Amino acid sequence: MSKSSLLQSASTERTPPWVWVVIVAIASIEPALHLWIDVFPPEGAVSTGLHVPDSAFFVHSMAMFETGFYMPYASCQSEWGDRYIGFFSATGYWLYGVVGQLGSLVGLGHFLWLGIANGLCGFAYLYVTWRFLQVAVPQVARLAFLLFALGGGPGGLLYLAAGAFGLHSHEDFDRLFYPFAMYELIEGPNLSPVLHMTRLYYTVPLAIGIGGLTALIKGAAIACPRHMGFSAFLIFVCTVLHIRNGAFLTVAGLLFLWQQTPTPASFRIRSAIAWIVALAAGGAIYMAVILQHPTVTQNTFDTVRQSAWLVPLLLASTFYIIPVVVQTRTELSGVSRLGQLGAFAAIGYLSVFVLGFAVHQIIQGNVPVYGNAAAARVVSDFAIVGAILGIGVAWWRPRSGAQSPHGWIILWLLLFTCGSISAFGQGWYLQFAPQRLMAVLGIPLSIVAALGLQSMFRTRVELARLHLAGAVICGLVSIAVASLCFQGSFGREPGEGVYAEFRPHWVTKNDAELTYLVSINAGTMLAPPPFGDIVAATVPLRPVVYGLPSIQADQLAVPLEADVRRFFALDTPSDFRADFLKRFCVTWVYCPDTFPVDPALIAQFDAWDWLTLEMSRGEGRVWLVTPGGTP
Repeated sequence: MSKSSLLQSASTERTPPWVWVVIVAIASIEPALHLWIDVFPPEGAVSTGLHVPDSAFFVHSMAMFETGFYMPYASCQSEWGDRYIGFFSATGYWLYGVVGQLGSLVGLGHFLWLGIANGLCGFAYLYVTWRFLQVAVPQVARLAFLLFALGGGPGGLLYLAAGAFGLHSHEDFDRLFYPFAMYELIEGPNLSPVLHMTRLYYTVPLAIGIGGLTALIKGAAIACPRHMGFSAFLIFVCTVLHIRNGAFLTVAGLLFLWQQTPTPASFRIRSAIAWIVALAAGGAIYMAVILQHPTVTQNTFDTVRQSAWLVPLLLASTFYIIPVVVQTRTELSGVSRLGQLGAFAAIGYLSVFVLGFAVHQIIQGNVPVYGNAAAARVVSDFAIVGAILGIGVAWWRPRSGAQSPHGWIILWLLLFTCGSISAFGQGWYLQFAPQRLMAVLGIPLSIVAALGLQSMFRTRVELARLHLAGAVICGLVSIAVASLCFQGSFGREPGEGVYAEFRPHWVTKNDAELTYLVSINAGTMLAPPPFGDIVAATVPLRPVVYGLPSIQADQLAVPLEADVRRFFALDTPSDFRADFLKRFCVTWVYCPDTFPVDPALIAQFDAWDWLTLEMSRGEGRVWLVTPGGTP
């Protein structure tokens, strides 16, 4: 694949073979990982049916129709019992329920079928994105897709380098390296589509919503009402499945219509109205479903309160920054006057935010990669001054007469970057989960970087080659490290190595025997995170006190998690533990062998007359709760 082929226009061509190879290769990662985890565990290990931490949500949602909406995390205080449709009051859960039913028809177990479904939906997501790039930016579609699908920052290389120097064994490595891993190696709604592949509730809505944006652009080119109606319908479906992604892509579509002045104004206005109505209708359905269970709504707001961390975001975008700056300077003169005001407001905001961030870190004595969340709370409000100054600059800045065809993409990138890193209102804004904007930030970032590289290849060839090679080489390494070492456990035993809690897919045979004891006896089980999720996944219809899906159940998840962690802390008084066991009707207390607790804690439990040891294997213990002793 040569530089010249990457820079060819792709507006009408068939999909190049290398694009198919990339799409198939990335889409194959999830099925391959699920097969490896389920069928080929290391000697002495047993598969749990979980892949990543959030798999706990997925497997219970896949079974919800078969189990009558059973929720193992419902407490004994639940007014709805443990079977209630409201526990699955988010449309994304129903998506998994449908997938689970299809898996039952196929005859595959939920875990293997989920891997296949992730691969198929990931394939659709990548292909639809490729088609969008062909329509939106045909002159750089190939280069933009390469950067989107395979590009990345140095996170993977830094992880390998840390291992080569023996740093993985450092007791604080997980915490210290986390900023380098969070947006490149840990699955989730980050810049790279590879990290979306574990989540159907992202890949499916994104494929549908990006398809809607593609239809809108094609319709605008010929002022076609059918394309416009179809695009609005796709945005409606996207919003029903995932309200945030529907809203994000609607904003991108409205930016396109706003800046697309060659299209008749009447068509643009009708299209904008249709999209806003589609968003409102889809959002109303989404909210009507989720509000059926107020605890779920509150838990959702409480557990996703995070903006994008500035330095990790910059690290993940290392090889994109200079091309983006080059292209942004070129394009801004061709943006409409109102668009310029928005763009310069965003640039001003980002400039003051970065400056304030640096000053805050210096004053606090922080290493730049740490303390990002606290810094964002401090500087976000002050950065609004930069937005005001930016508007002033734009007001006096001359505008060229040439219309930029990519101005809307520049605005998409700038506005969404500002939105993702902000924590204004002293953190009030965090309840809307601005970090989730990153799920749709990778597309405009890749497009603008591709346009910038195209310009650089004309004037700064060596610099352009360096950035392209750096992005692709680092991206490929990060994909490999993420797949094998973070979503997989290459060379690791169960519970072993860095970020072990991100890999709950295997347990020791000792834990398999202990969970069997729990499975043949009734009662609610309490275990330290993440083992509650493992027991709930491996023991059918077993109630557990806490796990990640507790946000779906009847308790407020954040204080519940804090109480569970306090229960297993060494300095916790017995009266707190006794009260906790009574409040949540706990029958069994489980300290696992895979993720061993402090031996001093086991000694405390052995000596406490509220607990009677029933079974031990390796470092694992299961105690029967015998209330009535001395608290």
